[in-house]
Amino acid sequence: MTKIVIKLLNEDTDRVEWVHLCYFDKDLYNKFLEKKELLTTDMNSIISRWFKEDFGIELSMSRKQDIAVLKAVVKDFYRTAYPDIYVDSETDHQGWLRVWLTRKMKEDLGIYGNESI
Repeated sequence: MTKIVIKLLNEDTDRVEWVHLCYFDKDLYNKFLEKKELLTTDMNSIISRWFKEDFGIELSMSRKQDIAVLKAVVKDFYRTAYPDIYVDSETDHQGWLRVWLTRKMKEDLGIYGNESI
């Protein structure tokens, strides 16, 4: 596993900083960045595009506050989609953001189902 971090404005300090988004499969993340010829700093716009595609909501992913919106919407989606296995909690211990990001990266790479990376 590796950390996905994105560069965001922390409104409390008015400084740009790297913020931990979630833990993620290292091989998939590295393959995604390599195949798409992306840098870690490109993830803000990629996540913003995916969010718009799936939820129809513009989210710039430029402020630390955007992470809270992202996680809340993703968790709500999975709460509705999988009510029998979803456990409500303050934090995302179940990794719903990781599930969503995995699906989106695999889609962009043309990997479907349990196909290996």
